[in-house]
Amino acid sequence: MAGRRSAAGGAQAPGGAAGQSTWPFREPSPNMGALTLFSRDHSVRIALSGNVALSWGGAVRRSARLLVLGSATALAIAMPAAITWFAGAAGAAAAPVRAESPHALFKMTITAIDRNGATLSNPSASVDGVNGTTYLSGGNKVQVPAGTYEVAAAIWRPADGDTQTLVAKTVHVTGNTSVTLDAQGAVPLSASTSVAGVTQGDQTIELCIGSGSSLQSVTGFLVDSAGTVYVKPMTASVLRTVYQTYWQNTVTGTIYDLAGAHLGGIPSKTTVYQASPSAMATVHVQLRDFENVTPLQSVIESYQSCGSMTLPVSSLPSVYTEFRTPGSWNTNLDFGPSVGQVQRDLFKTASYKAGHSYTDLFGSAVAGPSPDFPAIDGHDVVYSPVSQFSDPVVGLGFDCEGQADVSLYRGATQVGSDNITFCNSNNTFTQHVKTNGWYTMYSRALRFNPTGSVPSQILSQYVDLTWRFKFSPVTGHPVDAQAAPVTVTRFEPQGLNADNEAVGGKTTTLKFVIYRGGGQPVPTPRYRLRTVQVQASFNNGVTWQTITVSAHGSYWLAQVPGPAYGAYVSLRSIVTDSHGDSTTETIYRAYRVNST
Repeated sequence: MAGRRSAAGGAQAPGGAAGQSTWPFREPSPNMGALTLFSRDHSVRIALSGNVALSWGGAVRRSARLLVLGSATALAIAMPAAITWFAGAAGAAAAPVRAESPHALFKMTITAIDRNGATLSNPSASVDGVNGTTYLSGGNKVQVPAGTYEVAAAIWRPADGDTQTLVAKTVHVTGNTSVTLDAQGAVPLSASTSVAGVTQGDQTIELCIGSGSSLQSVTGFLVDSAGTVYVKPMTASVLRTVYQTYWQNTVTGTIYDLAGAHLGGIPSKTTVYQASPSAMATVHVQLRDFENVTPLQSVIESYQSCGSMTLPVSSLPSVYTEFRTPGSWNTNLDFGPSVGQVQRDLFKTASYKAGHSYTDLFGSAVAGPSPDFPAIDGHDVVYSPVSQFSDPVVGLGFDCEGQADVSLYRGATQVGSDNITFCNSNNTFTQHVKTNGWYTMYSRALRFNPTGSVPSQILSQYVDLTWRFKFSPVTGHPVDAQAAPVTVTRFEPQGLNADNEAVGGKTTTLKFVIYRGGGQPVPTPRYRLRTVQVQASFNNGVTWQTITVSAHGSYWLAQVPGPAYGAYVSLRSIVTDSHGDSTTETIYRAYRVNST
């Protein structure tokens, strides 16, 4: 069923360098400093340097692409080279994963004892300062300055079978220190449901450090449904424990996603979490088709900014119902030629209440530009096109499935151009400009598959942006970056089905929002919009029909006539302001009309 997530309807051949594979990607929470990914064999933890944001093209992203090189012992991050890492507030100086101290460093040596009293001399432990600084992510020896630390590990030896034990300890260091993580006295965590006809999936547990939503992963593990999760009770105000599992009705596809969060350490007693639909939120999920070049490979869910659970993509229909434990959930969809090679990531973070009903749409038409704008940075004009195929409803973590030709003109004279492949080393067009005046930037993005072909039925096949703006250098500021006073239009046709199709012969209501630059460090001038025009084409842009639009507060509406059955609808917006700036945005094959 995973093939239905791409227009091709099937998986592509895997690619990538030998010995490299990407793991299912989970979008970090807005202030997550580290994250743990689980497989049946082991877990991998990566520190993200405190509060991490990624920025390119004038917009802040919180995402990264994680690669496991050969084994779980080496990690690399693959991402567009134009991304800038920030620690703390966007724009702050980058912080190292390990903070060096001007004070003396002391040796910490960690051993462990399993639930049966057997000694483990070489556990894979994590050491974090109570302020969130990571000192060790795997291993049993580290040097640290004097201070207070949370030391944790998943304790396991072959005799434990399909069980593991989470153990943590608060340690005060004033000199060389030996730490023993003792799993004796651990208690089990489990889950149950009264729902009939369902099968339980894997169980995961994760320990995080921080407060509120500003959490980072410390350690965690996965066992299958027949296994047992054990935890050693302890109290620490900076720690949070999250247990997750799910059940599925394989006939209907319905998911019962259960999570339990414990604040202030690790649960102190045997706990059985209950999945009762009447006490859960009801979420109607649509995984829509023809907006992603490669098939859906992973659906990863985390709870309360901690935890990680992967749902069974092979048995998920395009439309299904999911019952969730009330609280905050982050859902990530990973697309690529295989589970181990992720090329595109979509995500949504939202809170869900018991007894309430919600609808979550992923892969909606119309995929188009996110609110990223050309920026004037000193004497340079800068733009990154890597988000020109964003989902209109949920967030785009990253996208490696596109290419773009970007050029800058002064009148009829071209002053710069570049061809950009998303996620390659060059992801940003940069042109030094010597002469003030009016300039026009063109960016044509097209779908691209770095590991195969592009499906013939893909929607938003091309996205064209034409921006006209006046250039003068931006100087004299701590960061000389100012978005050009141009726009981006986000189209959301209403009433499409799970194949992103409108009903043939009937009018489609088109909701659209006009975004304007202004998020850069130097405020963007805001001029009155003079004209807003929308056009539709039913023959792939050969001819265009102007559509009447009406303003409704923060959004606009247009009524698009229903073309013949089986046709594609292309959309164009033309926006001008009183200063003379203008934007023409064209999306070819924005959505289609069903053929029945």
